Amino acid sequence: MATIPIQAFPMSAPDPQRLAQALAGEYSNAEQAIAEPIWYVHLRLWIRPVPLFGAGEPALFLEQANVYTLANAYRQRVVQFVSDLDGTLAAQFWQFREAERWRGAGAEPDRLGAVTAADLVPLPGCRLRVAAHPQGWAAQLPPGCQCRFTVDGRERQVHLGFRVLETAEGVVYESDDYGIDPVSSDRLWGALMGPYRFRQL
Repeated sequence: MATIPIQAFPMSAPDPQRLAQALAGEYSNAEQAIAEPIWYVHLRLWIRPVPLFGAGEPALFLEQANVYTLANAYRQRVVQFVSDLDGTLAAQFWQFREAERWRGAGAEPDRLGAVTAADLVPLPGCRLRVAAHPQGWAAQLPPGCQCRFTVDGRERQVHLGFRVLETAEGVVYESDDYGIDPVSSDRLWGALMGPYRFRQL
């Protein structure tokens, strides 16, 4: 499946509830990992609803793991869909104060009912603009924005972006996320050779 460039679609205000409902589920990039094992790790991705901000601003818990070490899930984060003042939709990312406490919650979603706003730290530079398009949705950082935050006393930088495609075979989630060295700007991990392509199970 060819990657659809985000810039191909005009910005419009999608329905946040419909987007959140389409995204929720469990995903695998098995096809991609088998075809290109040098560049793509075989991952399991969980995207689960989190009852945090009310029906008007749905939130999702995201977590992933190597399929060979599912117990060691990582990258626990929350994305909240919010309406900006100009009427467009934004995807605001949050990190957990104690990420280890929520490890494995993707596979055990009942645990997420205990998450509160006090468990989260907003990431001010990690706010994507979301657009609707004929096949689904696309999100990207606004020009000039940098997603930077601190983990265990170390500064981290991440490029964020995604597409959600509704296909005849089900929902496909394409992630452009990759880590960046905040000093050298070198790419460190993630979608180094193109997006990770996950299919909903």
